[in-house]
Amino acid sequence: MVTTTDLRRFAFRQGPGRELLGLRNGIQDDAATTSLVPPAACRGGFGRMLPFGTHQLLDDVHYPSGRVDGEVDDALGHILLTAFGIQRREPSNPYNDHRVTASVRSKFPVHCFVLDEQGLAYLDLYRHALIDTDQPLPPALPERGRTTVILVGRYTDYPADYGWLRGSLADLEAGINLRSLFVAAELFGVPAALDLDGQRSERVAELVSTTGRGQWTPPLLVSLDTTSPRRGEALPTGAGATSPDEDELLGAESGLHDAARIAATMYEIRASPAAPAAGLPAIDRHDRTSWARVLWNRSAGRVPAGLHGFSVVAARSSQDVLDDHIAAASTAPPHPLLAEVRERVRLSVALQRVGDVPTGVYRLGSGGLTHVRADEAVMRTIEDAFSFPSTPATDSSIRHTGLVWLMSVDLAELAAEFGPASWTLLQLTCGWISHGLSVAAAAHDQFARPARSFDETKAIKCFELQWHETPTFMVIAGRSRFAEPMLDLRT
Repeated sequence: MVTTTDLRRFAFRQGPGRELLGLRNGIQDDAATTSLVPPAACRGGFGRMLPFGTHQLLDDVHYPSGRVDGEVDDALGHILLTAFGIQRREPSNPYNDHRVTASVRSKFPVHCFVLDEQGLAYLDLYRHALIDTDQPLPPALPERGRTTVILVGRYTDYPADYGWLRGSLADLEAGINLRSLFVAAELFGVPAALDLDGQRSERVAELVSTTGRGQWTPPLLVSLDTTSPRRGEALPTGAGATSPDEDELLGAESGLHDAARIAATMYEIRASPAAPAAGLPAIDRHDRTSWARVLWNRSAGRVPAGLHGFSVVAARSSQDVLDDHIAAASTAPPHPLLAEVRERVRLSVALQRVGDVPTGVYRLGSGGLTHVRADEAVMRTIEDAFSFPSTPATDSSIRHTGLVWLMSVDLAELAAEFGPASWTLLQLTCGWISHGLSVAAAAHDQFARPARSFDETKAIKCFELQWHETPTFMVIAGRSRFAEPMLDLRT
């Protein structure tokens, strides 16, 4: 049994206790992980190829109010590619190919399965296919006439140097992927609904575990009001691990017993499926930027080869940028329970060179932004609080950014109200907000970098948080100073 005291100790280890308890900051980038390795049962030769032409469909509709008109063949395939698809290869980027969603070191630990009356299938983006599995389905799992998309994170996809942070990072990325899926479904006019019922989630988790070795987060179940085209066709050559070491790592002991215990409290939730919900804010505007371009633009920042971090150039942002950020951050998550948690998350933002708004710190509430203080040096203060200062090998010039969002919460109150599952629900909520901000930034040719690497004490002072608030997540947005030609991998 997990108590609220256990939860608060765990949360302390994720935040202020990281350095006190000896979590290493140095990450060995060339260390083997299970990133991009399909589960053993998801490497077969049958399934269905995904459709082509997704980005052309999205090139004909424009941000923010444009939607794909009429029915399209294989709407499910287009939705999956819009939500999770590979976008490009960046020559100076040493990490994996760039996708629609942000991911720590581009490891993409959130995997996608599709469950319907045909069985369980696995989304393999590099094979451009849904791969059939032969897993027997428990009774009552597939919903007749509907498709369930399963999002589940795998801890060993991260470098082991992240230690116990891998649990929370996987939950955050699950929230990012959840919003990306709801955005994609909305663009194609397909209603989507999130089911957080723990009993059903646990049955699906047991099903996922039969696909082979792996240490998974509790799954998120999203019901789409569409059917999946017939699978079972022969596919090109199968995929697997590129080395025996990767396959061996699928069964490696991660040491994440506490993270697994905390995450498993999601199975105690008893909730009815939510009504279909939106992933996008209602903005009555028609920009020149297409949705294909927005997804292409989505970035957490770039640097030249040989550097780490993100480069920023000082640039002025229009009022539309701020308005879109606020609208995205204010869009409630797609389940009443998550929406209640969102109401407990306090959003602060530091601004400079944005519209006619004076440089300083602001708080976002139901009535919009309220002014906290004017501060011409606020971005330099935030840069000083960032865990990775600019060096000859690292660029993180936050002093030039236009917007820095900070999410904070009263953890004691949250745990008392929502119980042991509150930590995981909080991470999902922060991930949901983060991806909304990323989309809003991308629509204006800006990057948005999700970050946990900051000094909590300095952040509390800079954003003038109340004594009982804990900063939990940050999103840094601005214009990149570095650009280069990139290889388009869209289909």
